[in-house]
Amino acid sequence: MLNFKRALTFTALLLTTVLLSAQPTKVNSAAMFLQQGSLDSAKFYIDAATTNAATQNSGKAWYLRGFVYKTIYNKNEKTNKKSPARIIGLSSFKQSLKLDRTQENVQKNIKNIKYLYTTLYNAAAESRDSVH
Repeated sequence: MLNFKRALTFTALLLTTVLLSAQPTKVNSAAMFLQQGSLDSAKFYIDAATTNAATQNSGKAWYLRGFVYKTIYNKNEKTNKKSPARIIGLSSFKQSLKLDRTQENVQKNIKNIKYLYTTLYNAAAESRDSVH
């Protein structure tokens, strides 16, 4: 009976370790798919990582999410003045700034936020009717 309890406890600890280590793997998978140009897969994995308790407070995960959505905007939605990817990317970079305790990506976040705000400003300026 004691061996059964010990085996059950060991199995529970092992399962917990595997499940917790799987979440950072989603961030790594998203980065790999982004490098390969598979934006749909990168989006799937980074969205899963930022909604999971193990990685939702990771500044790195939110930075990568912002970068994935910025890339989606640049490749697929550049002509869409109401691009949802641009807004999601912008909010993800802001969230990364809040969570990045290591200050690892602060300058990159600021640079990307400025870029996306500039594209919003330019889209608004193009939408103005200069005659009326």
